[in-house]
Amino acid sequence: MDPACAIDLGKIMDLCDERKVSKIVAIVPDPTKDIGLRLLSLFHLNGDVRLELYENLPDAIGGLPTGS
Repeated sequence: MDPACAIDLGKIMDLCDERKVSKIVAIVPDPTKDIGLRLLSLFHLNGDVRLELYENLPDAIGGLPTGS
């Protein structure tokens, strides 16, 4: 990811925090291109919001709640 998107991602995290989102699931296929989502989460999310990173879509889908 381009490091310039960190500002926008921080704003998105702020909105998620304000809206009481409980979990953010993100796909980062190449960990070497992660701009520091976990670090951003320390500044933009409170302790009630979990950030989960996955390397592919099937794993990320597995991390979503089932609704039951």
